[in-house]
Amino acid sequence: MSPTATELVQLFHDRAEIADTLYRYAFGLDHGDPDSLASAFTDDARIDFRQAGAKLGLDFSILSGRDQIVQVLVPMIGPLDTSHTASNLQIEVSGDTATLHALCALDEPLRCRSR
Repeated sequence: MSPTATELVQLFHDRAEIADTLYRYAFGLDHGDPDSLASAFTDDARIDFRQAGAKLGLDFSILSGRDQIVQVLVPMIGPLDTSHTASNLQIEVSGDTATLHALCALDEPLRCRSR
């Protein structure tokens, strides 16, 4: 059965909101903007960078909750000249569940902004 026009509009809206969330995350990191970064997470969000950190020889803890995520990431990433790029978004929506797969690239020349 084909989706109705209303269902298609809702699907497109949901997919746009999901993509926008990823873009707010990248913008918040790149601009050291705690409000943009916070808007990308729910109160009970969790980030686990342990696997990626291990590849770099870094020991990351799991960050739990929007406040902790923002409090840790903004001071850590904000002063750096980063440019996060997200592309190839594959968004699947099924009822109240959505899955996003994307290619996220980081250009980071490892220098601090002048103050």
